Amino acid sequence: MNKTNYLLLTIILLCFQGCENKNDSHTLNEDKNDSHVKKNIVPIEHNHTFILKKDAIETYTFKTKVNNVHFVERKEPLLMVHFFATWCPPCQYEAPYLIDLQNKYKETLFIAGLIVNDPILDETLQALKEKKKLNYFIANNQKNIKIAHTLIEELQLEKNFQLPLTILYKNGRYLTHYEGAVPIEMIEHDIKQAIK
Repeated sequence: MNKTNYLLLTIILLCFQGCENKNDSHTLNEDKNDSHVKKNIVPIEHNHTFILKKDAIETYTFKTKVNNVHFVERKEPLLMVHFFATWCPPCQYEAPYLIDLQNKYKETLFIAGLIVNDPILDETLQALKEKKKLNYFIANNQKNIKIAHTLIEELQLEKNFQLPLTILYKNGRYLTHYEGAVPIEMIEHDIKQAIK
C-alpha cells in the first residue's frame, strides 16, 4: 500500500470514530457504545437554568427541565446541542458540515456547540472561530459538563460519553442523538424529517 492510500485510510478511520471523553474523574466504560441512536429516553426530574456567553457582551439562557430543553432567546423550532472538544479529530472533521447546516437551515435550526473537557482559552477559541469561520454558537464554559451530565442522564449514556455527542430537539423535545462522528447525510436527513 503506498503512502497516499495509507494516509487516506487513516483519515477515513479517524473521521468515523468518536473520541473518548478525557475526563479523568470517571472510569472508562469497558463496553463501548456504538453510534446507534437510542430512541428511548428516561425522563429525569430536573429544572436547570444556565447562562452561557455568546461573546463578551451578549449571553444566552439555556433551560432544561423534564422533556424540554431550549435557549430562551432563540425561537428556531430545531435545536442541535453538539458536545465537542477541540483536541478531538472527529469533532474537527464535523465542524465544516455544521457550518453548512447552520447556513442551510438558519431559519429553523440553532446549533449550540458546547466545549467539554477541553481547557481552551477564550482567546484561542476566538482565533479558531475566525480561522475556521465557525458561524454557530459555541460556549466555552465550565458549566457545559453539568449541562452534558443533565442531558446524558436522560439518554442513559455513561458519564464518560463519546465525543462528539450531538442531540437534536424539536420544540424543546428530544428527537434523536448521535454518538461519535456520523455521516452528515444522516443528520441532515433527520433535520429534513423534523421540518416536515
